[in-house]
Amino acid sequence: MDDATTAVRRGRHRRKKIDMTNTNRKAEIYQRMAETDEPYAEARRKVLETRSRRPSSSEPEKIYVNYTYTRYGRLEFDAAEWANALSNERQRMVEQAVAEEFDNDFDLYGGQGIAECVDSGELDYTTTTQAELSAEWEAEAIETAIRAYAGIEEYDEWPDGALRPIPLDSYVIRHQDVEYVVLRRQRSIVAVIDIDNGSYTVLETWPKEIETR
Repeated sequence: MDDATTAVRRGRHRRKKIDMTNTNRKAEIYQRMAETDEPYAEARRKVLETRSRRPSSSEPEKIYVNYTYTRYGRLEFDAAEWANALSNERQRMVEQAVAEEFDNDFDLYGGQGIAECVDSGELDYTTTTQAELSAEWEAEAIETAIRAYAGIEEYDEWPDGALRPIPLDSYVIRHQDVEYVVLRRQRSIVAVIDIDNGSYTVLETWPKEIETR
């Protein structure tokens, strides 16, 4: 076992607030509930607010690495550095970064080491590009905006008589440093949602410039 893997096992088995993929959103909600004692609805709202922040496009291109090793997490690497690294070098980059996260937790919180918490386990990871992450974010923002428009939670039934926007017809647009979701059904605008700061506010009026992309 190399030094990086050994370092990973020294960290503390403690989940913390992290960005998750769509499939792991529920795990993040339950994780927050365990950490804060918040009820499900409040924890879900806070998680969605955090996830509603678009990945920055002004920074150098990044590769996002989603790892699984006793917990889920996401790391960031410079895209050029990642592209130039061989497969075994990438594995070592991920192991060392995860080791630093776990060791930082151990230094801050103390407690039981990873090796004592699990019998065995391998560090698995997948990669996501900035473009893929942005597309994922937009799909999530549209989904959340549709629920805000309808006034429902994730698993509630759609209100009787309410016109239902079509996600593929809808889009996210920025105008004068404010971000909006324009909900549409075919060519008609159903609603416009101000999503700046994760607030998801249904607007009665909106700038005419955002009615077309």
